[in-house]
Amino acid sequence: MDIQEMDFNYITGQYALNIHPNNCKTTGDWHIGIWDEIKIFPSENVRIAGIGTDLNTNEIWGNYGIYEGKVYLKNIGIKTQLKNIYIANHIRAVLDMLYDYIVNVGIIFEIDDASNEYIVDKKSINEMLNKSRLIVKYLNDNQLKIFDEWYNSELKMAA
Repeated sequence: MDIQEMDFNYITGQYALNIHPNNCKTTGDWHIGIWDEIKIFPSENVRIAGIGTDLNTNEIWGNYGIYEGKVYLKNIGIKTQLKNIYIANHIRAVLDMLYDYIVNVGIIFEIDDASNEYIVDKKSINEMLNKSRLIVKYLNDNQLKIFDEWYNSELKMAA
């Protein structure tokens, strides 16, 4: 789907990693249960990114990796009245988490082995690494050190 405007919010993080769209080459998160307590969307428990949220990476990655995914929520039993529900693909979810952890938390966890845990496909790993470099100009020196450590570790896994 070609999404021209980024004036909406989308599901990201672990919640997006636990949705598996058709023809997806990445593995996402194979742990089950994160959606178990969610019956209706929107829900305050689901991580949302975009305009007006505390995680807006649209300036960095634009509409990259965002797809309309209402059908996938319906497939896992989530009810909604919303016309459209946008979801980050697995790479975008990892990128959003990377930004969030570096800028807002100051350490990286959950995605410190993203290549092997969530992405797996070599082409997709390279895409994730290439897209992750776009974050550099938004980071200060301390944040850049955290990014470099993550990036170099993921690069070794991709080799």
